[in-house]
Amino acid sequence: TSVVLANQGAGVRATAGTGDGNFVALNGALSGSTGNDNIVIGRNAAKNKIGAADNIVMGLNALGSVSTSSPTKNIMIGYRTGFNLYSNTENIMIGYQAGDTTTSNDYSTIIGSYAGLYQYGDYQTIIGYRAGQDDTGYGGTTGYPTLLGAYAGYNIVGIGNIAIGYDAGYNKSVVTQYSGTNNIILGNGTLLSGATTTRQFVVGGLDRYLLSGDFNTTDRTKLGVNISND
Repeated sequence: TSVVLANQGAGVRATAGTGDGNFVALNGALSGSTGNDNIVIGRNAAKNKIGAADNIVMGLNALGSVSTSSPTKNIMIGYRTGFNLYSNTENIMIGYQAGDTTTSNDYSTIIGSYAGLYQYGDYQTIIGYRAGQDDTGYGGTTGYPTLLGAYAGYNIVGIGNIAIGYDAGYNKSVVTQYSGTNNIILGNGTLLSGATTTRQFVVGGLDRYLLSGDFNTTDRTKLGVNISND
């Protein structure tokens, strides 16, 4: 049994389709789905997600691309949140346009207005206003980053990077795409030394540095503070 509000036909008003256990409300929400156990509230939310199952979707156009797909086990809350996701699974995206343009995320947590905008990849943890947003036109994968703080990791697109703090890793002076991998950036306004830097550890604030160095060694007994690990 499904509960449907404002139903006037598939593709026009909310309809649970042939699925079971759905709660659907407002125009175009979950139109014509055969999936089960979804809660969808919002105009054109989860539109055409034919095989959608076990999702909670709330907000105008949330998960709302017109493309037919079958997302599962996602929580999407906010205007256009996760708009372009297809048959993706186990994501949490909350905030105005959080994860709006991504098409390929699985197992990600993206929270904050515009967080994760123009980013693509799995296992992302992105929390904060515009955290992890990219405006450099990068079309590759930003896999398993941890970006915490307003603007943290802004324009950082490499794999396995950690940025914690307001503006951490974000070059406000010059638009710079940071494509390096496995870097750790701690502190407000702290930057990497180069756009392709890999395995760099920096701690500081406002472009002043307390600790910095590279960790290219596999020797866990060494500690480097402003020195190499050789």
